[in-house]
Amino acid sequence: MKKITILFCLLFIATISFSDTHIPGGNVNGIWTYANSPYIIDGQIQIQLGDELTIEPGVQVIFSGYYKFNIYGRFVAQGTAVDTIIFTAQDTTTGWNSIRFWNTNSNGQDSSKFGYCKLEYSKSSGSGGAIYCGTSSDILIQNCLITKNSAGLGGGICCHSSNTRIVNVTISKNSAEYGGGISCTGSSPDIINSTIIGNTSSGTNYYFGGGGILCYLGSNPNLVNVNIKGNSAHRGGGIQCYENSSPNLHNVIITGNNVNDDGGGIYCYWDSDPILNNVTIDGNSANDNGGGIYCRSSIPTLTNVTITENSAGDNGGGIYCSSSSPSLTNVTISKNSANDRGGGIHCYLSSNLTLSNVTISGNSADKGGGIYCRYYSEINFDPINRCNIFLNNALFGGKDLYASNECPTINVIVDTFSVLYPNDYFAFPMENFTFDILNYKIEQVNQDLYVSPNGSDDNSGLTPDDPLLTISFALIKIIADSTNPHT
Repeated sequence: MKKITILFCLLFIATISFSDTHIPGGNVNGIWTYANSPYIIDGQIQIQLGDELTIEPGVQVIFSGYYKFNIYGRFVAQGTAVDTIIFTAQDTTTGWNSIRFWNTNSNGQDSSKFGYCKLEYSKSSGSGGAIYCGTSSDILIQNCLITKNSAGLGGGICCHSSNTRIVNVTISKNSAEYGGGISCTGSSPDIINSTIIGNTSSGTNYYFGGGGILCYLGSNPNLVNVNIKGNSAHRGGGIQCYENSSPNLHNVIITGNNVNDDGGGIYCYWDSDPILNNVTIDGNSANDNGGGIYCRSSIPTLTNVTITENSAGDNGGGIYCSSSSPSLTNVTISKNSANDRGGGIHCYLSSNLTLSNVTISGNSADKGGGIYCRYYSEINFDPINRCNIFLNNALFGGKDLYASNECPTINVIVDTFSVLYPNDYFAFPMENFTFDILNYKIEQVNQDLYVSPNGSDDNSGLTPDDPLLTISFALIKIIADSTNPHT
């Protein structure tokens, strides 16, 4: 009797394990059940207008070749935390060709949904690696993993004239020519509680990039509680905003992204005016300009933002501005570096910078460790909510500030500066600046100073018995100029 029971169980398991359901090319609708999973897709399939397909939790959808899944009706793939629905390829080298929504805004049916789904190994030759939304805003993508997909535009998701809702989604290790993780064209999706990590944009077009997200042609996505990390591109490692695209970022972390050209964290160009609130931009890098943020012909607004430990091969370790007018309120810019100019901020070509309660410290560059201004650029300091600029470093002049002669006089109004009485060592050339300083970090002295290899920069330097250690620190402390010489 025991042997018969065991044999029956084995036969039952075999029946469940090998109940493949082959779906030929053509129209699909109805319900795909767990009992009949996996579903093997053997041709291009579509849900027609007025039809609906529901996929049960735990179902595997396996494309046996390079086939599309076009949706004109309604699609519901709702898994659970323990029964994920999987869309994958039988041959991961060949892949499949994405799930594509077409004009579902006007189909008169309820919204389509992905819930607890994993989409992988799609290799679209066009737009939308895993998911393409064309004039289809009525789509919810929630609690999903979108990984290892590729496309020409939008390696993970492509939104075209679609305000798709993306919630609790991880978009990782996808690739595209442009928009490695997500691309938005004329779209303003909501991206909430999501992670965009390790995606790549490989294209080298001058205007496009976006390792994590590409925003193009009036795209204004809303990002809330989003982590954009470790993405790469030619421009815009984390986010690229181009041609009237102004994303709204709230509680967003942009970290560890990198580019071969400009905008390690964010790239803004051509009337693209992103709004950043409670955002951290750290550890990003650009081979050229704008390690943290690159702005060109744009007006970004930054409030409660931290920009730290970003690097640029050329200019603007923290922020690079060209013909731009960023507004900064309650912002910290620290420990950024540029190999050439503007360790913290680089202002170029009639840029107009507005600063309110901004702290710029510990940044470094060859010139203008804190801020570098050239070609008629201006800085406007809030006289009420004063800023702080101190202890930045530059090898060849203007440790804190540097302004070329064609710039208008910059009236520096700060709470705290490196010293109370700046000279060319701190702000170069001095004739381009006026100062209103309340506090200082380093106490200066109006007399000769002593330096010795046996000294310490914690000493006063006022006597041979209490010498400083370095000439560089003595130059910081000493009050001296051509009319008041000291040694």
